[in-house]
Amino acid sequence: MQVIITVGAVNLGIFVSAYASNEFQVVQFIPLFILPQVFLSGVLWPVEQMASYLQWLSKVMPLTYAIRGLRDIMLAGKSLTDIGLELGVLLAFAAVASVGAAATLRRR
Repeated sequence: MQVIITVGAVNLGIFVSAYASNEFQVVQFIPLFILPQVFLSGVLWPVEQMASYLQWLSKVMPLTYAIRGLRDIMLAGKSLTDIGLELGVLLAFAAVASVGAAATLRRR
């Protein structure tokens, strides 16, 4: 599961870096992607306690599904078959990010 998260995040970084002209601009993009996911993923407080529009927004963030899946495996003792939705969403995110990264890479 962590490999899927890593593949998606790395490919998202490649995709974003294609639109930056230098490393400094890439570093400025990081808070735009990381901070909303950390605050809305359920790491700091339960998603159920958020306002309804924030709950909806958290369902769009891939880190929400990663946290939910890892929490279910580590704390609830569930297996990979029990977290099919979370794995599916993360695989879809990794696939979309990979296609986006491949499409924006410059060929030499």
